Order: sequence, then C-alpha cells, then structure tokens
Amino acid sequence: VTEQHFGVTPDAMEFFAVLTLKSEYGDYSDQVGIRNAHNRRFSLGLAFGSRVTCCDNMAFHGDFFAIGSHSVEAVESDSAHGWIP
Repeated sequence: VTEQHFGVTPDAMEFFAVLTLKSEYGDYSDQVGIRNAHNRRFSLGLAFGSRVTCCDNMAFHGDFFAIGSHSVEAVESDSAHGWIP
C-alpha cells in the first residue's frame, strides 16, 4: 500500500476509503475503493481498477465492482460463492 485515504461522515455512520497498491511486476499501481453505510443509505461496495473514485456525494466508480447487501443472508451467500460484479 503506497497511499491510503479514509473518510467518515460526522455522524460516523458512513465510511469511505481509497487504497493505492503498487504492483510487484511493473511500474504501475492499482486502486481499491471501499464504502459502507451503517444507516443503510447505500450498500457495502468495493471498486477495483487503475483509477477509483469514492466520494460522500455518492460518486463511486472503478473498472470492476463488487456490491453487497446489508442482509445476513446475502453476506453468507456472497462469501460462499464469491462476489461477481
């Protein structure tokens, strides 16, 4: 991890993060975006790619996505089969 940026809303109910990862195989990096809301304003989300946008204004973009649900059944199902964007 070469860079990491985190954000939390003032009420601590929403979390945002972008991590920059350096490749071991060349002179480039990829990013991972993470967002989650305990107040269920939006679902847990992961974005991957060469550039990722993750903002509290609901902008969330990357080359690949994995979006989860807040229900227990969906988390158990996704963890058993893996997330597919």
